[in-house]
Amino acid sequence: MAGNRAALPVLVQISPGTGSLVGRAVARTQAGNPTAGLDALDAIPSNSVLNYQPYWAAWGHLLHMLGRSGDARKAWGRAAALTDDPSLREYLARRAAEAK
Repeated sequence: MAGNRAALPVLVQISPGTGSLVGRAVARTQAGNPTAGLDALDAIPSNSVLNYQPYWAAWGHLLHMLGRSGDARKAWGRAAALTDDPSLREYLARRAAEAK
């Protein structure tokens, strides 16, 4: 895992796309700092994440980790609505329903 976290800054420099930016935010969270992960997600331009399902799934997870269950429920619901994969949609909808 540490190798992946170390590679992300380089990946973001080489290819600063939405996917690598979301990945960097998740890596910060996995390194034990969900607030930094949330800040990193928040810094991604909103026009590039409006319909980007992985962003909303990550956003929901981080919000849930920070105790913001109502916001997490909305983010997971958005992520579920954005996916074409029935299994993933079911999983995200279940996470949204279980968020308290």
